[in-house]
Order: sequence, then structure tokens, then C-alpha cells
Amino acid sequence: MQNKTVFLTGASGFVGRHVLKALTEQDCNIIATYHNTKISDQSNVNWIKADINDPSSFELLNSNIDFIIHTAGLVSYDPKFEKTLYRVNQIGTANLVNFALEKSVKKFIYISSASTLRRSSDETLIHENVPGSPIFYSNYAKSKFLGEMEVRRGEAEGLDIAIINPSLILGFGDWNKGSCNIFKKAAEGLRFYPSGNVGLVMIEDVVNMIIKILFDDFNTNANILLNSETWTYKKLFDKITTFLGTKNPSIEVGNFLSKIASIADGIKSKVTSQERLISPESTYQINQKISYEQSKILQTIEYKLIPILPKLQLICDEYKLNYIN
Repeated sequence: MQNKTVFLTGASGFVGRHVLKALTEQDCNIIATYHNTKISDQSNVNWIKADINDPSSFELLNSNIDFIIHTAGLVSYDPKFEKTLYRVNQIGTANLVNFALEKSVKKFIYISSASTLRRSSDETLIHENVPGSPIFYSNYAKSKFLGEMEVRRGEAEGLDIAIINPSLILGFGDWNKGSCNIFKKAAEGLRFYPSGNVGLVMIEDVVNMIIKILFDDFNTNANILLNSETWTYKKLFDKITTFLGTKNPSIEVGNFLSKIASIADGIKSKVTSQERLISPESTYQINQKISYEQSKILQTIEYKLIPILPKLQLICDEYKLNYIN
């Protein structure tokens, strides 16, 4: 990998930051994209302000690029962001695939979502090889799947690709966003919990898989499902609140209460112009009972995913140390 160049999108985001840190420990050159703020100044990192929906912001790079890691994307279940989801997750990915083909990139790694792997033969099972037609319960899942299709198009045109499909990723990050916000909400006090379950994976496993694909000559063009364990939301919220020293949630929110909450949040969003946190898409998903089958690819390469509980306690301990007096 010496003198090889990695182009990393979304380097200032949750996944991107962790990937960037791992890359800086490798013997390679890094071109990292950001929207508003770059997060480090290191000798082997060349920061560029770029927008994946504006190819002119990156396509004129003179550097030879050997690998692209595409972590940039939009996660939202708010109906008003429907068009933006497809513009970012599908069209933005198409722009990067075109760029990769023009640059004769050796490997294109796309960070997708486990939600793209649901199929009509068993809607409650998530696995890499479930037969049937794709089933989508959110515009987010469909937009990420269409992003995968753009990557597959690149593969058909000669691009070496890998697609990683993580479940809910846990790790240190911006406590105001995404899965990291669960810890902040738990510290503030959680009264309610959804009736469904959720697949969990640590950010370290996502990063380790990316590094393995890049540096260990691990070649696969199949989807790689990353899911360490499947918990009920009740268990997840109970463990976090216990570790943080706050009260466990006690009120289960099933489909009926979820619908009421969604309506109330929709009204609040219209009044305040803030993004919806509770929508029909999100409430339907968090009340589903789903199962994950172990990845065949991980079995083949004998990669063992990190257990959730010890890492969860470390995250909570760090949060308590810095934010709870």
C-alpha cells in the first residue's frame, strides 16, 4: 500500500471519522472530503471541500487515486427529505462511480445499510442471500439500495467493488446525531421504548472490514452483512440507562401509540420547521420483530464480530465522564 492513494468521502461524518483515523495509521496517502469542517491536519491527509452531487468539486483532482471509500450519505425518515435522499444516496453515488471509472480506481468500497437486504420471500429476515424481490420500508433503504445498483453498474463496467451492509452502528461520535444521540437521550431520561428489535454492530467492525478489504487482498463483490447481535429496544435502552445511572424506560410504545406520536411530531415539525424525529416510516420499523442470519462471508474468512455489551459500557463510561456530573 506504500504510496497508494485513498479517496475518502464523508470523512467528517460518524463512520468517516473512524475510517480516517484508521487510514492515518497505514502507509498511504489520503484525500478526504468534507462539507463544513475538516477534523484534523495530518501530513498524509489532503482535505478538499467537496459535494458528491457536484462532480466539478472533485473530478478535476490531478492525483492518481487507487481506492475510493464512499461513506458519505444522508440518513433521514422525514418525508420532506425524500427527494434529497435519492439525490445524495443514489445520484451522488452514481457521480462517484463515474469518477472511479474515469480514474481507473482499483477498488470502490460502498458503505450501505442492512436495510437494503430485506426480500419478499421472508420480510422479517435480513441476510446476504435471501431470495426474492427487494422490500423497502423507508425511502432511506430504497435510496441506499439504488446507490448499490449504481455501484453494481460500475462493477459491470470493470470496477472492482465491495458493498458493506451494517446494521445499527454504535460508537463514539457526535452525541447530537444518529445512533450516538441514543446515549444523550438516555442520559436526559427515557420513559418509552419501542416494541421491536434492532441489529447492532460496533463501529470498529465496520472500520476493520474496510481496512481488511484494502490491505489484506480480501476480494469479494458480494454484499457483506455486518451484524454482531440482535437485541430488543427494551434491552438496548435498559443497558444504556443502567450504565449511565439513569432510570430504565418503563412504557412500551406499540403501533397505536407510535402512530399518535408520529402525528404529534408531524405537527411539531410543521410549527418549528425542524426535522421530524418520529415518522410513519421510523415508527413502523422500530416496532418490527426482525432477525439477522450470520454472514456467510465472515464465516468463510473466520472474522468474529465484537460483542456489544463490553463496548457499550465503555461508550457509556466515556459519556458519563465527560457529560454527566
